[in-house]
Amino acid sequence: MLRPELILIMATVMWGTSWVPLHAFADLGLSGMPMVLASYCLIAVVALPLVFSPRRQWLPGWIVPNPH
Repeated sequence: MLRPELILIMATVMWGTSWVPLHAFADLGLSGMPMVLASYCLIAVVALPLVFSPRRQWLPGWIVPNPH
């Protein structure tokens, strides 16, 4: 089982390293809202396959059965 201090350290490392891509975008001349858009698009490209890969498991729960 994970201990709370390990979770806190992991969260701190993730927060600290999240600034690295933002600095890389800024070095490329991308800042402000275009940088936000690029960041969210990059996150979506990574996250969407992870979200929709188990869709066969949760899709039957979304289909409303025919009452007839």
